[in-house]
Amino acid sequence: MRRRFRSDWHCRVLRTLAAAGLLVFATSSASPAEEHPATGPLPTLTRAAQIRELPPNRAKLDFPVRLQGVVTYFDHPRGDLFFQDSSGGIWVDSANGQVPAGLTAGDRVEVEGVSAFTDFAPEISLKKIRILGRGALPRARRVAYSDLKSGREDSQWVAFEGVVRWAEEQGGLFTIGIAQGENRLRAQFLDRRGLETNSMVDARVKVEGACASVFNARGQLLDVFLHVPSAAQLHIQEPAPAKPYAVPWQPILSVLQFKTRGTFEHRVRIEGVVTLAHPGSALYVNDGTDSAYVETKQPGPIEVGERVEVLGFPATGVYSPTLQDAVFRKVGRGAIPAPIPITSDQALSGHFDAQLIQISGRLIDLSHQEDDEVLAVVDGTRVFNARLGFAQGGSSLAALARGRQVRLIGICSVRADANGTPIAFRIWLRSPSDLVVLERPSWFTLRHALLALAMMALLIVVALYWVGALRRKVEEQTGVLALRLERISALEERYRELFENASDMLFTCGLRGAIVALNQAGERMTGYSCQEVIGKGIRSLIALEYSRLIAEVFESSEEGKGCVTNLQVELLTKDGRRVPVEISTNFMMAHQAVVGIQGIARDITERKRAERLRDAAYRIAHAAGSAESIEAFFRSAHKIVGELMPADNFYIALYDSPSGILSFSYYVDVKDPAPPPRKLRKGFTEYVLRMGQPLLAHPEVLQELVRRGEIEPRGTNPTDRVAVPLRANDRACGVLVVQSYAEGVWYGEDEKNALVFVSDQVALAIARKQAEEERRLLHMITQAIETSEDFPSALRAALQKICEQTGWPFGEAWVPRSDGSCLECSPACYGLVPKLAPFRSASETLTFRSGQGFPGRTWSLAQRAYWAELSLDRDFIRAEAARLVGFRIGMAIPVLVGQEVVAIMGFFVFEARPQDQGWFQIVSSVASQLGTVLLRKRADEELRRAKVPAAPRPNSWRT
Repeated sequence: MRRRFRSDWHCRVLRTLAAAGLLVFATSSASPAEEHPATGPLPTLTRAAQIRELPPNRAKLDFPVRLQGVVTYFDHPRGDLFFQDSSGGIWVDSANGQVPAGLTAGDRVEVEGVSAFTDFAPEISLKKIRILGRGALPRARRVAYSDLKSGREDSQWVAFEGVVRWAEEQGGLFTIGIAQGENRLRAQFLDRRGLETNSMVDARVKVEGACASVFNARGQLLDVFLHVPSAAQLHIQEPAPAKPYAVPWQPILSVLQFKTRGTFEHRVRIEGVVTLAHPGSALYVNDGTDSAYVETKQPGPIEVGERVEVLGFPATGVYSPTLQDAVFRKVGRGAIPAPIPITSDQALSGHFDAQLIQISGRLIDLSHQEDDEVLAVVDGTRVFNARLGFAQGGSSLAALARGRQVRLIGICSVRADANGTPIAFRIWLRSPSDLVVLERPSWFTLRHALLALAMMALLIVVALYWVGALRRKVEEQTGVLALRLERISALEERYRELFENASDMLFTCGLRGAIVALNQAGERMTGYSCQEVIGKGIRSLIALEYSRLIAEVFESSEEGKGCVTNLQVELLTKDGRRVPVEISTNFMMAHQAVVGIQGIARDITERKRAERLRDAAYRIAHAAGSAESIEAFFRSAHKIVGELMPADNFYIALYDSPSGILSFSYYVDVKDPAPPPRKLRKGFTEYVLRMGQPLLAHPEVLQELVRRGEIEPRGTNPTDRVAVPLRANDRACGVLVVQSYAEGVWYGEDEKNALVFVSDQVALAIARKQAEEERRLLHMITQAIETSEDFPSALRAALQKICEQTGWPFGEAWVPRSDGSCLECSPACYGLVPKLAPFRSASETLTFRSGQGFPGRTWSLAQRAYWAELSLDRDFIRAEAARLVGFRIGMAIPVLVGQEVVAIMGFFVFEARPQDQGWFQIVSSVASQLGTVLLRKRADEELRRAKVPAAPRPNSWRT
């Protein structure tokens, strides 16, 4: 038996599924698809991850495989072999390979074979396997149930924690059920030695094993479970109670009620009288406070009236508590509670769910369904079912006459919709004696007979007179009927036209779901012709996860309920696509009975897309307000965009127009590193920035732009990309780009429009975060300046605060001389480490005229400036000193009062970072507001000097 299982409507699970490696092969080395053409020699794959990441068409090419790692699970009779190396786990098809005798889990082996893809995910078709020695099982990675259900953990060695619900033999393997919250997972043990059933149930455990998956014939994931070699991989974290029935007894009414201690994940004990029993399936138990539904597989005879102790795991039912995976023991007999007389309206309220009740009505039908005798009973206008199993004597009701008034005694079971609203109820009868026919006195007496004869004679006379009158009327009505038939025919034709030409999908089906009619819109939406779907079940066109909702529609028809509207499901088209639709259904009636179902299905793809976009915009706006920094916001925006489209490769570039620098503030790419800040050139990002329009950059579009000389190709060429400009104050201030290197991943108008919608929110959020940073930085610097003694110390405080916030290692200040002839080096500076002292020393004796050197050009233009590769800049006088300390990038920012420059702040960094350009703009904006504060500090200093001569200050450059 193989690891993979297929499943459909008619057969049980056959094979376990390996993890789906659906991403394009992209590892640190080039993929085989890129290194070699399909007709050339194929490279040997040496890591499990390389095989898992092959697309199906590549995996089928029989790539040579040679791996070394550890066997995590091997069941020779069933052919299940799991292997794992440092890159991950994979399933090995050992059916036609050479497997050495005695191979077990934990053996370190060398596997030789070829890549394969037979049903769902890439695997290894084994040629031979060689044992290298005894090793250790890999360290199990703890996973949640949601990780397992995603399919990506298939074949991996994982650890799962939870509470053991049951333990039993299944298919020759010892199997336990583990619950993690509302989720359950099976773990199958190859060797059960050391495992005891009674001591495991209700214990909290951690199980390590190889993850396997169950899927259907179309390769869709249905379930997951664990293959466990032996009891050594079972770790009991919290043992089960030594005496299970010693746990405290609880009244049924208190089960699932609020408690300040304990949880609902362990078993509880109740005691009560059995009011209904389905041996090997379920019980209903009443203890005087309330009733509970008990799910149990425990075999053996159990009768109504026996008193039992029940151990089970509490779970929420529809209107009453449920005990799942329960066991019980008999403790005697008790008094069966008296049935509660109710009406059908009271039954549907839900207050009597699981209770023994008494209800009356008129029998309208009797049928057989599966192993039950089913009675349809009407009470007023409400129809409900009563069921009696054949094992309880159901066949004895076969001769019961319809139309009789009956009284029923049984267990009330209420069903609700997804919102918890009751929609139907049924009565479970315990035996034929629970149904009593309420006979009426015979109407036929002598007096009634004579009266009937007199009335018949009178009716004959009236009938003879009426026949003559009718004969005249027939002739008159013949013409009227002909005209009416003509109108009905026209209406039927009109209905057919409306049915066929409707823009929404219209369909009709029988009570068992077989499709009877489908209009043209339905053919376009599903891809099937009307002839292809006639007779097929409507469930075959609905995604599997919505089968329960569709089943409720047909169950409602059995109960005589009305229509079900606004049911949102997904249609499965002929080509495998999933189309979200909103279905409204109504019952077709004939002679006051439901004979079929008619429905309207409206495509809500655009509505869903609009909802996702609105949600994305809201989440981006929320992230802008909650993110600690603009870098954290960029990560949040990347994640949100990735939920709308494939966005593994994503970047945001911002343009600073005063300095003319384009910086890649956020850059995630699987091929190329982030480019450094640069002046504008003929790049793809600059083209989008220059045009100011969204661009779907398919390969043919990029080739045309290159041919026209609009862009110059650099770096790795993606297979497809989409870019939109970021706008602030009606001008492009940056570019947002999503690109892909994977074959088969293409972007279209939907992705472009989504990115345009998101880009507006991103641009607003960037402006907002920058404004917040400006206000915070300005407040900090202003406070530091106000507490400074003089103008140099105020400049030094400003430099220190800026460097501390931005992470820049060095800052200096240049101030104009009083006569305005040149700039001179201010005593104010800040250095992060002492090794920067030589660069400071090279600056102290320098002066710059307007337009000269690094500070002089900023002084003359009164604009911020950015220099890259200072050691290579011929105009940079201190290039050698910069090279010695490692400075590569310099920034100069003017401090203004109106149009006057009162100081130049210079900053130097070792390497460019994505966030530096954003800080450059923020600090520049803050500096434009500091001039007045610094000028006031200088005026205060000069006033003090006029009164008291100031003592000389040391020229200290480090704070």
